[in-house]
Amino acid sequence: MIQGFKFTELRFKICSLANHSVASRRNALDLIMQNALQLKLPNQEQPQVTQNDLLYNEIIILFENKKVGWTGGLHLSVGVKCIERLAKPLCLAQPWTQDTL
Repeated sequence: MIQGFKFTELRFKICSLANHSVASRRNALDLIMQNALQLKLPNQEQPQVTQNDLLYNEIIILFENKKVGWTGGLHLSVGVKCIERLAKPLCLAQPWTQDTL
């Protein structure tokens, strides 16, 4: 059985990638991973017609100033729910009147 195999010789040459133009390009997977790790916030509510929308937008601005957010696309689901759940009781607790506008 062993006699049926033919042996061949393999040689590998290791060279620096700095000399090639391929190394200067950014890897698509690296870009995806960098974008996934960036902190992101939900979009602000448009138009700002209710006090709840205004408070929602103020919370987003506060989060931007504090440099907090969600990674990996969670800002579109978990982030929206979190900010809505913060804004709703705060809006109900504050007696909004026309005089405060």
